[in-house]
Amino acid sequence: MIESLRKRGLLTTTELALTLKGAAEAKRLLKRHPHRIPQLVVPRIHVGPLATGSALQKSDRIWKDLPKDLRLVRGLDMEGAVIGFVAGR
Repeated sequence: MIESLRKRGLLTTTELALTLKGAAEAKRLLKRHPHRIPQLVVPRIHVGPLATGSALQKSDRIWKDLPKDLRLVRGLDMEGAVIGFVAGR
C-alpha cells in the first residue's frame, strides 16, 4: 500500500509523510466524508453457477425467491439466454 501511495505521489519517498499532493487528496477525502473516511472495497470473486433468463428481474427478494435447488447460484444474467436462443436456431 505504501509503495502504491508513493507511486501516485501522495507520500514522500524518504519517510512516511504526505506530499503536497497527498495532503490535498486527504483534505478532499475529509471534505467529501466529514464523519469517516470510507472503507476500501476489495473486489471478491465468487465461483459458482450463473443463472440466465430472458426476463428482467427487478425484485429485491430475487435471492430469497430462488428455489432451494438453485441456492448455489452466484449470479443472474439475461444476455446468456439470447446467446442460447440464437445458437438453437
